Amino acid sequence: RDRAYYLGTVFFGGFFGVAFSLFQDLTWDMLPADVDFANAMGFSTMSRLLGIGLGNFVGGFMLDMFLDTSTPGLVLYGVKGYVLMCFWSGGSVFLSSALARSALRMAQEVGTKAEPIPSAEPAAAA
Repeated sequence: RDRAYYLGTVFFGGFFGVAFSLFQDLTWDMLPADVDFANAMGFSTMSRLLGIGLGNFVGGFMLDMFLDTSTPGLVLYGVKGYVLMCFWSGGSVFLSSALARSALRMAQEVGTKAEPIPSAEPAAAA
């Protein structure tokens, strides 16, 4: 049972890491060359934190719908609550992916593409 749990956490963690990295890359790709990078990335971070907070609230609400009150003094949730929460979370990732892909496509149509930051370019050899 412990091995199944650890295996599941490795898969969930890996999938989260891939999704997070891809979304961060998309965020950088969509920024126009003349944008204030600090403000844009600050807004991105605050939006992500809002999503995490709302996601935790909704996930907790879903678990509470399947609260098992048969054992007093012990908080137990039914398996259906965890299944619902996992499907909702996965659906949210797919919806976010579709929205990000749509936004990236719109940015490409407009011609918005981030140019290299001058300070990030290698210095010319003297």
